[in-house]
Amino acid sequence: MTTINIIVIISLILNAILIATVIGWLPFSMFLSGLLNLGLLWYLRNMFLQAEEKNEDMIEIFEQLERFSLHVEKIHGLEIFYGDETLQGLITHSKTLLNDLDEYYEKYSDEEVEIETEEEEIIAPPQSQEEEE
Repeated sequence: MTTINIIVIISLILNAILIATVIGWLPFSMFLSGLLNLGLLWYLRNMFLQAEEKNEDMIEIFEQLERFSLHVEKIHGLEIFYGDETLQGLITHSKTLLNDLDEYYEKYSDEEVEIETEEEEIIAPPQSQEEEE
């Protein structure tokens, strides 16, 4: 604690005692109650702002996970990776994870998450000319 903080605290205590002796203890107690209420309102406001920030962060996490899932699906659709079971497992795992996170978000938040999923069909690999004949 710095020296200035100590001086301010001592000054507040001495002024509070002076005010209490001049105007009486009941009005002074009411004044302190008002200050306490204002402090609690300020604290609640900060808590609501933090909760809103956490909600926005959760939505951002959902959007990033959805982009990752779509990216893996696009890679899975490429000719070189088409039908790869490992990528299919990643796609399934990412969707399961997204659903689990959505359930947690709904459990702890008042808002509903609506992630815009771009339903993109997985591109089938081009057939070779031998298969066409």
